[in-house]
Amino acid sequence: MSKEDIIQEAKGAYQKVFKDQEKRNSQDEENEVIFNQTELKKEIQEMKEKEEQKHKTLEALRHCIHEKAEESYEKTFHENTNKHIPSHQKMDTQEMYGQLQSEKERLTKMVKEMKDKELSKHK
Repeated sequence: MSKEDIIQEAKGAYQKVFKDQEKRNSQDEENEVIFNQTELKKEIQEMKEKEEQKHKTLEALRHCIHEKAEESYEKTFHENTNKHIPSHQKMDTQEMYGQLQSEKERLTKMVKEMKDKELSKHK
């Protein structure tokens, strides 16, 4: 390999590697690539603060939703169950059985009346 061949090969490599350097620099600027370390640290800190603020907001929202859910649960389930507990606690099994039988009879009569009404409509 002669000196001229080496020079031509070096020129080709230079053209290949550094010819598009300006084009790459403009692409980096368009994509807002930061090469300055202090600017990069500043941007990272800003992004970190934004994410921490989002996290705090989401945490406050989660807390608020949790409180509302607990209130709703208490309102829905505990009020209804507390109303029925005292009346059942005072009854023994015989009284409960009697109440069950009377409720069965009432429902049976109601069903019979409904059937009679339906049959009378179709006649």
